Amino acid sequence: MNSLQSCCRRDISLANTAVTTDSWSKVEIDMAGTYSMADLLALILREHAQELRFCIDRAPMMVVQGLARAIEVPATTRDEVDELFRSIASEEQLKELHACGDVRFIYSFRDLSRFAVTATAKREIFELRITNLGLV
Repeated sequence: MNSLQSCCRRDISLANTAVTTDSWSKVEIDMAGTYSMADLLALILREHAQELRFCIDRAPMMVVQGLARAIEVPATTRDEVDELFRSIASEEQLKELHACGDVRFIYSFRDLSRFAVTATAKREIFELRITNLGLV
């Protein structure tokens, strides 16, 4: 089990209640029922979150002040996590993920902030971690 996989599973056990504050529940899901990476990154900035984590078949997790909590949205499918990753990754990064099983890079969001992106894809596992570098 890799460190990202174990982090996702450990954090889920920490999140015994879903996040219920108004701002956290206002994650936009478009008409097709998919997540918008721009809205999720804006949420990270608005909430001063350290990290956003995606594990397939689980609700996204946000880490604020060291506490991981589920966002009150439906669990993400493998296709949704893949689509979110593709929305911020370059062709070279996609190739590296498929060739090596993981990739790490820095993503700049609207000249507002930079994020460290870590993706792991192996067999039935696809996990995505987005760390807010403005809080590191």
